[in-house]
Amino acid sequence: MRFVADDRDPVAAFRSAAERYVAVVEAAEGRSARELSADFMRVLPELYEAGLRLPIPDLDPDAADLPDTARLTHEQWKEVFDQIQVALDVDYYWTITPFDFSGAERVELVGIVADDLADIYRDLKEGLDLLAAGESENDVVWEWRYGFWSHWGKHAVDALRIIHAHVAANGDPGYDL
Repeated sequence: MRFVADDRDPVAAFRSAAERYVAVVEAAEGRSARELSADFMRVLPELYEAGLRLPIPDLDPDAADLPDTARLTHEQWKEVFDQIQVALDVDYYWTITPFDFSGAERVELVGIVADDLADIYRDLKEGLDLLAAGESENDVVWEWRYGFWSHWGKHAVDALRIIHAHVAANGDPGYDL
């Protein structure tokens, strides 16, 4: 059975979700942990669902490499990381990841919610900036879709899981999410 959320253009829907996510991150400074957690609990599922619906672009990007002009530097990423880490009252978490998915090997890892959220931000913001600079939509969609399956999708799942657990452990958030 196949479920379709709506019939909007999936690239436009993803771009809109990415813009909302970026706006939440860029407004993090000075916000309460409760407000920011609520915003992430709203935007992460929407972003993940929109990522699932990204179309398969042409097999190869139009350009061999996207220009570095829209790439966030480590210092810019660290600034985002620090703002999120200060604003949220959740930090490190442990997770067990199957190494080869056969069940033979598992790896215990320490995750950092601010790292998850800042990495998602970097991947989405770079794509939005590239589109604003006139780069090929095909290339950006290729990057977003590849990143969804290889990088930021996992960060989204981990961050939502930990933020949800943290909010739930502290009782009813006291407001409508």
